[in-house]
Amino acid sequence: MNDRNVIVHDRLDEMFFTEISDSKLIKEAEDTASEKTKLATELVQDTFFSLYKYAPRLCEEVAPEAQPHLVAFSKVFELDEFKSLRAKTRMNVISSGIATAAFIQKLLELLPEDLREKQNQLAEEQDNLKQIQQQIAGLKYLMENAPPQKKAQLQSTMQKLQAKANQMKRDISSLSSQVKEMARQYSKEIEKAVKMSLREARDKAKDTSDVLSWGLEPGSPETLENIKQKLEMAQMFLQDEKLQKIIQMAGKYKRLALSIKKQKIEQVSSEIYSIRRDADVNRLLPSEIAKLAVPELRSLFLMDLMNGKLLSYEIKAKEKMGKGPVIVLIDNSGSMEGEKEIWSKAVAIGIFTTCYQEGRKFIGIHFSSRYDPLITIEIDPSQSREIPSKIYKFISRFIGGGTDFEKPLNRALEIIQSEGMKKADIIMITDGISTVSDQWLERFRSAKEELDFKVMSVVIGQPGAYADDTLLGFSDLIYNPLDLLMEGDEVAISIFEKLY
Repeated sequence: MNDRNVIVHDRLDEMFFTEISDSKLIKEAEDTASEKTKLATELVQDTFFSLYKYAPRLCEEVAPEAQPHLVAFSKVFELDEFKSLRAKTRMNVISSGIATAAFIQKLLELLPEDLREKQNQLAEEQDNLKQIQQQIAGLKYLMENAPPQKKAQLQSTMQKLQAKANQMKRDISSLSSQVKEMARQYSKEIEKAVKMSLREARDKAKDTSDVLSWGLEPGSPETLENIKQKLEMAQMFLQDEKLQKIIQMAGKYKRLALSIKKQKIEQVSSEIYSIRRDADVNRLLPSEIAKLAVPELRSLFLMDLMNGKLLSYEIKAKEKMGKGPVIVLIDNSGSMEGEKEIWSKAVAIGIFTTCYQEGRKFIGIHFSSRYDPLITIEIDPSQSREIPSKIYKFISRFIGGGTDFEKPLNRALEIIQSEGMKKADIIMITDGISTVSDQWLERFRSAKEELDFKVMSVVIGQPGAYADDTLLGFSDLIYNPLDLLMEGDEVAISIFEKLY
């Protein structure tokens, strides 16, 4: 273990880190760090190990140039922010990788610049000293078999190098004391930097890692290849400001969708199937409960309870009917770019959450004018390994252009017909109004009745869209939020409730 590391780790830890360190996420974290510190490799390793290892420990002794990092990580281990983050990252490579990249970038921005400069000066002196010591060792080896005249020359060179090395040792001793004292003086600044960096890491890791963990149950194994692919995707998410906003909002909608699912389960998860005799007091028939009100029958009630002979309802889970796919059509006209696009894609991920819970296929379709090609991305909950990459493709695409309703609705109809299942749902999200022909509307309505699917339309920022004849012609329900900041969450919740 390098004495510039401040987190205890072994050879196996190093081998594992080496395997994932060639991913773009880790590579760029190290490249970014190397612009500000000569201990970039060690800092990246220490951050990753502190987040990933089951029980990370600080080293008792470290190189003088690593002293500021030791102070920083000593602060890290004491903070509630670290414990909160560790709940997400412990033994989770993806979360640890994302949090590592975010933490390091923020930390090096916030650490006092003069402390970093002094630390780098000390590290450079240490490196130079090692080079001179290697040269001295080489000269000693050459002197063993050199002729007398050559030996004298080598001896002279070695003495000069030794004098230089001795001076460097004195300089290093002085620099070490300065770095140690500066780290002590900047203790509060380091703690503040660490806190802010942990919060940044928590925010970045939370929602991004959730998206990349679809279909992976806690404790499930992942292949090294799969891990590297997810780290590459994490880097793409983190590099794009718009994608970060989508992921952050999508995390909220995912949690809302799961909360609604839980409420639905509690409300209608079972039905009365039969009557049986047992000792389950939670499902007693009213006639049995009435015995408690009659003194003469209480002893009989207690006897039946002890013998498991009380009459109670037998419950069985309600069987769920199979449902068709959920198809989300997102308007990609130029006016949708920005906040409307972010909200639409975030809601779509929330909708996918309902599909994942219900085992329903999700199809996302980006549409624009009738002349622009549709972008169709199908996400099957049963193909869990493909989910993260499919979500990335879905939320990273945008066409730009005009708005045409017939083309995407025709494509949705084709999908429903090909699936051969009824009870499908189409959700169309747009900020514009487009006309459709009477002939098209008649055919669509006829197919809608035959295949028994529903259409929800969401029209953003168009006052009175809920009364538009075109939308009323093919929609079962129309949402018309004028201000997404005020109404966006309410509309999202209503959609999730309708889909469960």
